[in-house]
Amino acid sequence: LARALYRDSDLLLLDEPLASLDKNSEEDMIKILQELSKTMILVTHRHDILKICNRVFYVERGLVYERQKYERK
Repeated sequence: LARALYRDSDLLLLDEPLASLDKNSEEDMIKILQELSKTMILVTHRHDILKICNRVFYVERGLVYERQKYERK
């Protein structure tokens, strides 16, 4: 992530960007990513980060679904 930010990439590909972070660090990372205003494609199991996403694709039972905005059920 630091390397991508250093290079000022237009597109960030993030695989589990909140992995191994404590709750406070997760919240800080979410704020940082949101403030970047960059296009991001991310893979995550953590639902908290989805609140900053404009579009959410998820896999359920082998099928891919799309939601315009994430809403926790």
